[in-house]
Amino acid sequence: MKRFFTTSLLIILSIVSANSWAKATCPAAKDILTSAAPAGQFAKTMWQLAEAKHRLIDISDSILIFSEESIENEKLLLKGYFWWRRDKKVIGCAQLKGAYEESTRKLLLTTLNISSVSIPSKAVYSAILSEDKNTLLRFTIRGKDINKPYLWFFEGGGSPGGKWQAIKIYP
Repeated sequence: MKRFFTTSLLIILSIVSANSWAKATCPAAKDILTSAAPAGQFAKTMWQLAEAKHRLIDISDSILIFSEESIENEKLLLKGYFWWRRDKKVIGCAQLKGAYEESTRKLLLTTLNISSVSIPSKAVYSAILSEDKNTLLRFTIRGKDINKPYLWFFEGGGSPGGKWQAIKIYP
């Protein structure tokens, strides 16, 4: 019986690997914020999702931290991490990359790797930076769960235009 269980587990793990799931190693937030990397418009900033509920799922207090930024072709390229919380508990971390476009104030990020199969393996995160640059408005996450063949999304509690916000909490 033990051998059957071990074999089944190995098969499941190989299926997960075949589905492009790459395990992210997520550093501690304080390590990013205190690193020697230069700060910038986004680099070394921390944002917290506020009142982010979608149906019965509450991902409020999830944290987005930008670790790096660079400029290329008039776009600000970004790298960072999103620590997913569900009902106030951390359930995983996604390593992200993307860009910010100053003219539209639009932020668009995609998943590189994840730390847990409890979070979307392929997702797009988008938002609009507020004029005062302290809030990410209309914060939206659209993703694909590695264990399910369909797309799903979180968008402002399902309301048109989305009402979720991520509030800048550092610096």
